Amino acid sequence: MVGSIFYVRTISMDDEHIWNVKLRFCNDNEHELQELLSYMKERTGYGPTNLHILGDILWKMGKFELAKKYFTRLCQELSSDDPSLAVLYENLGNLASQQGDLDQSLQWHDRSRIPK
Repeated sequence: MVGSIFYVRTISMDDEHIWNVKLRFCNDNEHELQELLSYMKERTGYGPTNLHILGDILWKMGKFELAKKYFTRLCQELSSDDPSLAVLYENLGNLASQQGDLDQSLQWHDRSRIPK
């Protein structure tokens, strides 16, 4: 589930040079998790964590392709008359521009201005 948080329990490499990572799922009532979620909400200025917030965080981290993936996925999941699509298209345009793809940037920016 997007927004799920795990603790890393152990990291090891086996004999075939494959990394094994053991994780523990955090439940919603864990004190440290509540602090982390509050911090993320405060930093992003958003309420509940969703694909848009995840995309914004990845973008800020410089993970452009992952951010693009989540923004694009969210665009596909929203209805065509959802008002947040314009913001997503604008974000995708800015992201494409930042990556140097000016043609794609213009296409996304044009799409952000066309009412559905």
